[in-house]
Amino acid sequence: MGRIDPEKKVLTAGDGRELPLCLEQWRYIFRLPRGTNQVPVKVKNATMQVRVDGIVQHYGEVKPDGTCHIKIQQTVDELPLMPINTEHEKDEFMKAFLLAMLGLLICPTTNGQSLATSLLPAVSIGDGVQYFDWCACAHSWLMTCVIDFRRRLNKIGSEVWTEKKFVAAIQADLLPSLDYGKVKTVDVAYGERNPMVGRDSCQPLEVRVADEVLDMIRPLYERMEKKLEKKIEKIFEKNMEKVFEKYMEKELE
Repeated sequence: MGRIDPEKKVLTAGDGRELPLCLEQWRYIFRLPRGTNQVPVKVKNATMQVRVDGIVQHYGEVKPDGTCHIKIQQTVDELPLMPINTEHEKDEFMKAFLLAMLGLLICPTTNGQSLATSLLPAVSIGDGVQYFDWCACAHSWLMTCVIDFRRRLNKIGSEVWTEKKFVAAIQADLLPSLDYGKVKTVDVAYGERNPMVGRDSCQPLEVRVADEVLDMIRPLYERMEKKLEKKIEKIFEKNMEKVFEKYMEKELE
């Protein structure tokens, strides 16, 4: 999110190059329709309100704080079982399909479990989705999320890094020897595979690299070992036969 500029509509890569973001990319990558109608962001009439209310009634869950969450998982579970024989069944299927696609892929929320209620007018379209511009809808959603992310990040930053809290953090990390390191932190491994635990609780890097190499070659080693065992057994059996024959020859003499 931090690498996207919503004003310039560009994504800054790790090497500093700016990659432009446009509507056509959504079509090329996700094959989204680019119809002439704009995807609705507000309820426009009584008919749309009835359809939105039906979606909320079927997929919605009212939380203790009064907010309504549209459950994506319920939609995913129901989709394979939904019939599409009549026009009404096709319309209901398309609403469920839109709910799942918008909530999981095109316009996801941060929790990944519920659909943003602001997308309910879009879901209410149901059948006839090909006549709407879903590329513009997805692009606008991404840019709105970036702007919201920056706003929240700036707000958190101004609240945390006050002088008082900065001094408190220094004091908390200060050792009796007047050195720092009392508060343990996770050493981020830049340029390496992201560790699942802190580096302090891991083995040295060279040991971890050796372990990974061993894991990669172990199957090959095991196959070679099995082949060698069979060859050794054959060689041993032949040699034992020769030794036994010579022993018997001496005994008979």
